[in-house]
Amino acid sequence: MNAEELKLSLRSGSRMLHAYLICSGDIRGEELAADMARLAVCSGKGARPCDVCADCRKAIKGIHPDIVTVSKPLDSKGSEKGEIVVSQARDIISEAYILPNEAQAKVFTIRQADSMNMSAQNALLKLLEEPPSYAYFFLVASNPQALLTTIRSRLAQVNVPSAEAMDEELELTRSFFEALDAGGLALTEFCVSIEKLARDEMREFLQNTQVIISEKIRGQVSNASRLMGVAELFSQMEDYNGSNVSSGHIAGTIAARLCGV
Repeated sequence: MNAEELKLSLRSGSRMLHAYLICSGDIRGEELAADMARLAVCSGKGARPCDVCADCRKAIKGIHPDIVTVSKPLDSKGSEKGEIVVSQARDIISEAYILPNEAQAKVFTIRQADSMNMSAQNALLKLLEEPPSYAYFFLVASNPQALLTTIRSRLAQVNVPSAEAMDEELELTRSFFEALDAGGLALTEFCVSIEKLARDEMREFLQNTQVIISEKIRGQVSNASRLMGVAELFSQMEDYNGSNVSSGHIAGTIAARLCGV
């Protein structure tokens, strides 16, 4: 799955799995891991992470005692060494079996997880296969193939596109919101413009738009009720897309539902 699919799934109430491999070539992978760590420890009500509870505030400041971040060790000059070693893996194992201090969960984020040497990876196998019920693991890697197959098989893979690729993906969603605000002919023309999208492109557009709507609603925009209706429509259209309904039919349905509103 990609990052936006994961966010949409979790915001829709799906249960978070205990171990993820976040594949990313830039800082966006670590940002996603931080978001998921905050979600895991959040003690707020309603949409999570709430960003206002004590757990979220500590997570944002990087001081939550139940969020452990593991990186390459430093040498005597303060420079990163070349790999994550087995002693660090053993520290993770020991810490994982200690109950959380404050939250209901304990989170381990391994940065540059593809730099773990073979001994470190082998040491973590059993923990990743049978983690404590309260433990979550987010392994961030730019080269997931450097990880053992047995490690990768224990993790749900999440692909995080580069900032440039994400900007291109979201361009269609931005155009949709502009057309939605304008209404009438602009919205009709937009729907016509997406009739020829490939199935995967339509799926990405529908998913990305739902994620942005969720963020807008959390920001308490004035037209939240209308946006919720659009999100419900797009969720239905995503089901259509998964059932091989053509992009032309989906675009026509969106036009029929929205252009008269």
